[in-house]
Amino acid sequence: MKRLLPVLFVTVTISLMCLSNVNAATLEVCPNGGECTYEYTGGGAVNAIQTAIDAAGDGDTVYIYNGTYASPEMDLTSAHTGVTIEGESTAGVIFTESYFRIGSAVNGASTNITVKNLTIQDSYDVNNGIEIVNSTGVVLRSLVITGSGGEGVKITGNATVDFYNCKMSTGSSAGLRINGSGVEVDAYNVNIVSNTFQGVLVEDVSVFNIVNSRVASNGSVGIQVNQGSTVDIRNTNVYSNTTYGMNVSSVTSLTNDYNNVYGNTSGAYTGDISAGANSLAVDPDLALTRVLNCTSNLINAGDPSITDVDESVSDIGMYGGSNSGFDGINFVCSGDLFCHITAETHTCIECLLDSDCTGEETCNTDTNVCEVLGAGDEPDDPGDSDPDPDTTETDDGDLPATIVFKEDPVFYSILSVFLITIGYILYAQRKYGKKKVGD
Repeated sequence: MKRLLPVLFVTVTISLMCLSNVNAATLEVCPNGGECTYEYTGGGAVNAIQTAIDAAGDGDTVYIYNGTYASPEMDLTSAHTGVTIEGESTAGVIFTESYFRIGSAVNGASTNITVKNLTIQDSYDVNNGIEIVNSTGVVLRSLVITGSGGEGVKITGNATVDFYNCKMSTGSSAGLRINGSGVEVDAYNVNIVSNTFQGVLVEDVSVFNIVNSRVASNGSVGIQVNQGSTVDIRNTNVYSNTTYGMNVSSVTSLTNDYNNVYGNTSGAYTGDISAGANSLAVDPDLALTRVLNCTSNLINAGDPSITDVDESVSDIGMYGGSNSGFDGINFVCSGDLFCHITAETHTCIECLLDSDCTGEETCNTDTNVCEVLGAGDEPDDPGDSDPDPDTTETDDGDLPATIVFKEDPVFYSILSVFLITIGYILYAQRKYGKKKVGD
């Protein structure tokens, strides 16, 4: 029996560790009449969203149901740690004339805050869409920030912020503004477009990485960096800005390659930056949905150390890279054609297999055209199948469709306890359950 005690101790310890995650709570916010815990009846500083945020503890989620929430004021301070603010869907949860701040010099820094699946539009007066001050571990995911009175997002002080699949558009100043020698920002698959001044304005920064993004049609420079320690610009499509594509100076360590800088009014580069060895200057060839046409030269033209979702070489732009969720088979072709991509080419074709054709037609694998078999014709060998060529629409303001996997801690905790218990019983039965005759 003594030999069973260590096994039992390990079993109980692991079970308790698994169950410890079950305590995280979800605080639900809904429009007035939605019959949830926190019903939104009005804006201002005392509103249902702020009340839920104040009630949330470390690891809790404030879940906001689809609806329009007018004039909410949300302020996260040092009292808020490890809180997730999650909308039901980016297009469905809309904040209008809002005030949204994470951390402040007066009320202290927030830590480990995640904000996702929201549209923040027409922020009140001169307010920024989101302001982040002295806060670390901030993650912004699948946000549309539009019509801001100031910047789309402003980051100052000592802060660390990660962006994934966010759009900052039509702000009255810059789309993204960063100012702080202690600020670290990683931006993946962001869409910064049609802001009054710069798309990105970095006045000072410790680390700024922007990868697989789109910076286009802004009223001044696409990406302007005045000072910083480490700056990395890769796989980004910078085009049609009113002055220069990029203006970078006073940066200690600069990486600038595999970008496409095209059609900016005053020129591609100015300051201490020039085209990278593998950068392009071509028409990006985008469809109306901002997805690349199958004929685009940006397909498979990105940094080979970065891969797309389908594990091919990354594309340049916001639909490239592993964080986009874009599967790489839905580049745009006209009519009923689909984009067939190999290591050497990407072309629009009608079929690869007989199943791609309709009725009595079969696929001619030499011409990739559906044909009706004539008398005596033999059907072609269908060969290996390709992925489903059907196209999908993108959501939420020209943002890549992200892939989200939700975990159920209760399910996995119960499953872990069950499997550990079964293993323990089998082990004990095998080792101690059988006795020799005469023992």
